[in-house]
Amino acid sequence: GTSDPYVKFKIAGKEVFRSKTIHKNLNPVWEEKVSLLVESLREPLYVKVFDYDFGLQDDFMGSAYLYLESLEHQRNLDVTIELKDPHYPNHDLGSLDLTVKLIPKEGDFRETVSISFSYLFVFLADVFRLKI
Repeated sequence: GTSDPYVKFKIAGKEVFRSKTIHKNLNPVWEEKVSLLVESLREPLYVKVFDYDFGLQDDFMGSAYLYLESLEHQRNLDVTIELKDPHYPNHDLGSLDLTVKLIPKEGDFRETVSISFSYLFVFLADVFRLKI
């Protein structure tokens, strides 16, 4: 089987970005870039990956938090986040590679986070074993 993965980014419970769906691919490359306005660096970026299913509920493939407080200002940082299922924290669901840059917004206390993301490596056996 194959997957049709896409990624959602959330901050403070609000969806701030959704990637395009890569169809029929277990090792998708998105090569997308997004800039997000962040009210507080204390609020982590929540990343969730789904498998698109036409006409059905999309399948959860894994999630992770990116802690913005740990980022350096004005510097590109390559980050690999490990995807997990909160219900099965010991299972490895793959990883997502991001390039992240924190940019202070001039004349404003808010920050802008620039994110480029490319690869997702999903170990499908784990994904299907975890389906309920």
